[in-house]
Amino acid sequence: MKDKLTIQKIENRFYLQWYIYEENEMGHTLGDGPVYDEDIWSKAISLLNPEKDSIGFYWETKKEAAEARKIALFSKRELLDWEKIALANGWKPPIGW
Repeated sequence: MKDKLTIQKIENRFYLQWYIYEENEMGHTLGDGPVYDEDIWSKAISLLNPEKDSIGFYWETKKEAAEARKIALFSKRELLDWEKIALANGWKPPIGW
């Protein structure tokens, strides 16, 4: 199996956190520190201007977190300029992208 980006509920907030298969434990939470260029998932999510606390980026509903997760997983490569603009303006990739 491989690592998965999961939705975790902590208190009343929803976070995107990696599950590390080989270690059988939770890993990095998107937005839990500075967003580096190599962290393309956090970089993509940061364009949505999510709320952030000491744990990382969070959403008030599971549905919002799921939509952000889709965008993060869509970002398996560096985003093109038009994609960054579209995401920042609320565009969501169609199902199956």
